[in-house]
Amino acid sequence: MADPAAAAAPASDPAPADPPDAEAAAAARSEHRLLFQRKLSEMLQGKSGMNTTLVMEVIRLVLTQWESRSGAEWKELYGTRPWKWRKKYRLVSVAGREVLAYASGGDAGSDAGLDSLSLVTTDERIFDDIYPIHVEGGHRKARTFYMAVHNRFGGGVPRWVCDLLCETCPLCVQKLTRKASSAGHKPIITKGFGSRGQIDLIDLQSCPERG
Repeated sequence: MADPAAAAAPASDPAPADPPDAEAAAAARSEHRLLFQRKLSEMLQGKSGMNTTLVMEVIRLVLTQWESRSGAEWKELYGTRPWKWRKKYRLVSVAGREVLAYASGGDAGSDAGLDSLSLVTTDERIFDDIYPIHVEGGHRKARTFYMAVHNRFGGGVPRWVCDLLCETCPLCVQKLTRKASSAGHKPIITKGFGSRGQIDLIDLQSCPERG
C-alpha cells in the first residue's frame, strides 16, 4: 500500500530554463559575430598587411622565448623586428592568462593596472574584444564608441572597424518608429487658460505729478 504522505508530496520542480531574453541576446550576438567577421574578411582582402593574428603569435613567441635563443638566431629568423617588438609590446596577466599589451601604457603587468593598459587584439578576436564595449554603453556608436575602444586598445583598432561593428549590429540598424506628422490646423487648447492670473498693483500717489 502506498504511503499517503508520499502520495501527497508535491512533484519536484523542473530545472529552470534560460530566460527568453538571454536566449535572444545570445542568438543576436552569434548572428552579429558571423556578419561582422564576414564583412571584415571581405574588407581585409583589399588591405595588405592588415591581418595581425599570425604576427601577434610570432611576437608572443619572441617575448616568451627570448632568452632561449641568441640574438643572431632571432635576426636570422625575423631580421631586426624582434628588438622592435620587445620595445613596443609586453605580456601582461589578464584573468589568469597572458595577453599582449603596448609597453607604453600602464605600470604593473597584472590585473591591478589594466585600466591604464592598451591591450593588443587580433582579427580573429576583435569582435569578442570590442563587442562588450559596444553594448555596455547602450549600444554606443560613432565617436563615443571609437574613443572607448581607443582607450582600451590604443591605435590597434581603426575607426572603420568600430563603424563596421555598428553597421552590422542587428539592434543598431533597426529604425526607430517615428510618429506620423498630422497635417492641418490644430486649435489652441484654451481649457484652464484663465485659471491662473496675475494682477500688478501700482501706487499712483507715490508717483510725482506730471503735466
